[in-house]
Amino acid sequence: MKAWAARAEPSHWQAGSNNHVLNSILIRFSTTAFGVSHLSLRLPALLGALLLMLTAALLARRLFATWRGQCVFFIALAANPLVMDYVVAARGYGLALAFLAGQFLVLFHIYMTRNEKPPLRPPRLAAISSLLAALAFSSNFSFAIISGVTWLFSLSLLCLHGPA
Repeated sequence: MKAWAARAEPSHWQAGSNNHVLNSILIRFSTTAFGVSHLSLRLPALLGALLLMLTAALLARRLFATWRGQCVFFIALAANPLVMDYVVAARGYGLALAFLAGQFLVLFHIYMTRNEKPPLRPPRLAAISSLLAALAFSSNFSFAIISGVTWLFSLSLLCLHGPA
C-alpha cells in the first residue's frame, strides 16, 4: 500500500493489480489528515467493516422475519471469522464486500417489490446499482466479475418490469 498511497505524486490513480484505487485514495486521505499510524492506514478498512455490518444487518432484516434467522444470517455473513480476516486487511476487501452486499440489497429490493403499486423507480435503482458496482470494483479489482454479474442481473430485473 505504501507504494501507492505514500508517494509525492498522485500515484493512487494509477490502475494496477496491486493498487486498489478507492482504497489507496482513502488511505492517502486518512494518512494526510491523521498522520501515518496503524489506525490511519486501516481507517478505510474499518469504514468498510462498518458499512458491511450495517448492510448485512439491513439484508438480514429484509430476508428473515424472525430474530433468530436474522442473527444466524448476520453472523454467517458479517461476523464470520473468515470474512473478518479480509475486512481488517488494508487492501480494500472490506469496502468491496460492503458495496457488493449493498448491490445484493438493491437486487433483493427490486425482486421483492416487483409487483407493488405504484411501480418501482427503475432509473434511481439502476443508478444505485451502477454506483455500488463501480465502488466495489474500484475498491478491489478482484470483485469485477461478481460485481458486474450482480449489476447485469439487477438491470435485467429492472428491464423486465417495464418503464417507471
